[in-house]
Amino acid sequence: MASLLQPGSNCSAAARAARAAFLFGADEYYRAFRHAAERATRSIVIVGWDFDDRTALGRKTRGRGLLKLGEFLDRLVRKRPKLEVYVLAWDYGALYGSSGDGMRPLYGPSGHHHARVHLHYDSTNAAGCSHHQKLIVIDDAIAFCGGIDFTSRRAVDSRDAVAVVDAGAAHALGEIARERWSAATRQAIRTSRGAVDPWPQWLKPDVTDVEVGISRTLPAIDARPAVHEIERLFLDAIAKAERSIRIDTAHFTSERVAAALASRLAEDDPPEIVLVTRDASHGWLDRAALETRRARALGQVESADTRGRFRAYTREPTLGDAHTTVMVVDDSWLHVGSAGLSNRSLRYDSECDVTFEAGDDPRRAEALRALCDRVFGDVARLRPLTRGAAAPVAAPLEDAEPALALDDVIETFAPDTTIAEHATGPAWGKLALIAVGIAVLTAVWRYTPLSEVFTPERAIAWAEDVGAVWWAPLAVMAAYTPACFVMFPRPLITLFAVIAFGPALGLAYSLLGILGAALSTYFAGLLLPRDTVRKLAGDKLNEMTEVLRRRGLIAIFAVRIVPVAPFAVEGMVAGAVGIKLWHYALGTILGMLPGTLTTTVFGEQIKTALEDPSRINYWLVAGVGLFFVGVIWIVRRWFLKEHRLAEAAQRAAAQAAA
Repeated sequence: MASLLQPGSNCSAAARAARAAFLFGADEYYRAFRHAAERATRSIVIVGWDFDDRTALGRKTRGRGLLKLGEFLDRLVRKRPKLEVYVLAWDYGALYGSSGDGMRPLYGPSGHHHARVHLHYDSTNAAGCSHHQKLIVIDDAIAFCGGIDFTSRRAVDSRDAVAVVDAGAAHALGEIARERWSAATRQAIRTSRGAVDPWPQWLKPDVTDVEVGISRTLPAIDARPAVHEIERLFLDAIAKAERSIRIDTAHFTSERVAAALASRLAEDDPPEIVLVTRDASHGWLDRAALETRRARALGQVESADTRGRFRAYTREPTLGDAHTTVMVVDDSWLHVGSAGLSNRSLRYDSECDVTFEAGDDPRRAEALRALCDRVFGDVARLRPLTRGAAAPVAAPLEDAEPALALDDVIETFAPDTTIAEHATGPAWGKLALIAVGIAVLTAVWRYTPLSEVFTPERAIAWAEDVGAVWWAPLAVMAAYTPACFVMFPRPLITLFAVIAFGPALGLAYSLLGILGAALSTYFAGLLLPRDTVRKLAGDKLNEMTEVLRRRGLIAIFAVRIVPVAPFAVEGMVAGAVGIKLWHYALGTILGMLPGTLTTTVFGEQIKTALEDPSRINYWLVAGVGLFFVGVIWIVRRWFLKEHRLAEAAQRAAAQAAA
C-alpha cells in the first residue's frame, strides 16, 4: 500500500511512534497528563488556544479537594530543580459562543507562579486568525495532540479526542511546539531528553510501532508562506479511499472538502461516506458565520449522492459537541486533531493534527478499526442531519475566506451597518441629537428663572476666580478620574477649564487630566480580579475584544477616537489584557486630542458669546466642527482601506499556495 503521508505536501514530518494511545474526554486526558508530567525531569511545553491555571486535574491525595493546574506545575518545578515549564496560549480567547466565555487574558493566570513556569500569550498570528494548536510535549519523549485545552470554563465533550505518542513522533511534535515558542518570544527552548520514561504506566497503547504524520495549518505572515498541510491531507485521504470515509467534526463548511467528497460520490462505485457534525450553532457568531456555509456544503455533497452512499448525522443534544475532528479512511488511516473542516481551520488559523497509518500490518489496521468503533459505533444515538435553509448570511468573523482582518474592527464601531456604509461618513443622527440637546439646554436657560440666577457675567467671574487659586489646575485634572467612573460628561470639565484658565492652559490641563483618568482605569484593570473586569465590561466585552484583537497603539487610538464602550471600561480591559503602557498612554492622548481640541475651541467661543455675541467667530466654530467630523471619517476610511489591502494580500497568498 502506497503511503498517504507526503512530507512537504500534506505533512511537515512523518515519524515513528513506538507507542500510541487515544484518550477521550478531559478526565482521561488530564489524568494522563498529570501522571506523565510527574515523571518529567527537563521540560514541559504546553501550547493551547486556551489556558486556565485553575483547571482541576483531579482529586488531591488524602481527599484534600481538587488539584488545580497552576499549583500542580509550581509543585513540579519546586521538586525538580532542572525542570522548566513553558506555557504558550493565544492572546485573545475569542467570544464564539452565546455563553460569553470571555477573553482569555482576563482569566488567567489567576496568580503568580514559580520563576521556572514561563507563561506567554502569543499574538504573532495574522490579524483575524487564531492560534488553535493544542500540544503538550514532555522531555521530548511523550507528546499529546488533539482537541482539548486546559480550561475550566468551556465544556469538554466525552468524545473529544487526544492522541498520545512517544519516540520520533513526540520529538517531531516537540519541534513544532519549540518553533511556536521561539516565534512568539524570540527565545529558544533547549532540547533534552529526561532520564525517566514519562509514559504513564497505566496507559496501555492502542497501537505500537506506527507511522505518524504531523500536519499543520499556518497563515502567511511576513516572509513565511501559508501552510495548508491539513487541508491537503484531507483531500489526499478522500481521493485515496477505497471502501469508507468516516468523519466526526464540529464544523463542516469547507468548499474544497465538500467538493472532494462530492467528486467521489459521483463515481460509478463510490466509497461509503459517513459524516457526523454539529446540528446547530450555539452563539450569534456561529449562527451568522457557519450555518449557511454548512448548508451549502451539505447540499453540494447530497446533490452528488445518486447512489445513496452518503449519510449525515448529528448526536442528540444531551451528548454535547466535540471540539475534535476524527477521520478514519478504510481502516488504513486515522486522523485526529483540533482543525475542523472549515475554511478558517484549513487555511488561516494555526492548527496541528496527527495521522496514523496502518500500512500493510493487519494488527495496526485492527487497532484503527477498534478506534473507529469507539468514535462512530454508537449509531443508535445518532439522528439524521438536515442541511436547512441556505439563506445568504454574512460571515465575516468565523469562517470567512480569506480571514478578514480590519473589518472586524470596523464592524465593532457600527455593528448594525455594512462595510459600505462606513465609507459614507459619520453618524449624522448622533450629531443631530447633540444639536437638539444643546438647543433644549439653551431654551431652558433663556426662558426660565435660571437666566436671572446664572447670568453670563456671574458664571465667567466665578470660573475665573476659581482659576486664580493655586490648587485649581490640580483639582480640575483630578476631577476627570471620578468623572470617568461615574460617566459624568468630561467635555463639561473641559469647558470649565477653558473658561477658567484660557484655551491653551485649559487644553493642557484637560489632556493631563484625561491621561490621569485613563491610567487609573488601566491600573485598575491590572489589579482587579479578571472576573471582576469581565463583569464590569458586561456586554461591551465582546465589542472591546474585537478591537483589542489588533492590540497596541492603533487599537487604543481607534477605541478612543470612536468609542465602543465607556471610557473606564476601555481602560480596564486594556490593562487586563496587557496592552503596553506607553502604547496605551500615547494612543489615549492621540485619540482624545481631536475631541478635546474641539471642546476647547467651542468653550472659548461660548465664553465669547456670553461676553459679546457679536465677537463669535462662526467660521472657526464651523471649521473645528468639520475638522472633528473629518477626523472620524478619515479613521474609518483608513480602516476600510487597510482591510482591502489585507484581503488582497490574503487572496494572493491563498492562490500562490493552492
